[in-house]
Amino acid sequence: MTYVMVDIEADGPIAGDYSMVCFGAIIVEPQLSRTFYGKLRPISENWIPEALAVSGFTREETYAFAIRITQSMMLAAMPKRSLR
Repeated sequence: MTYVMVDIEADGPIAGDYSMVCFGAIIVEPQLSRTFYGKLRPISENWIPEALAVSGFTREETYAFAIRITQSMMLAAMPKRSLR
């Protein structure tokens, strides 16, 4: 069985009302070499400064991220072949 660890950072507590800022995943194996990381442009104007601070990014930096959630969802599906 393959284990995958996933972590996300968000700028608030409620999906849809706030935005996921970044996410990462890693295959749990001795090498810890198969990873994935993405940064997402905000989907809403709502944000909590203290929540965003955990990510280490400023709000201005998040507006510069190139990927919107729909593009990232498609990209996240691509590595599945490498997990087999």
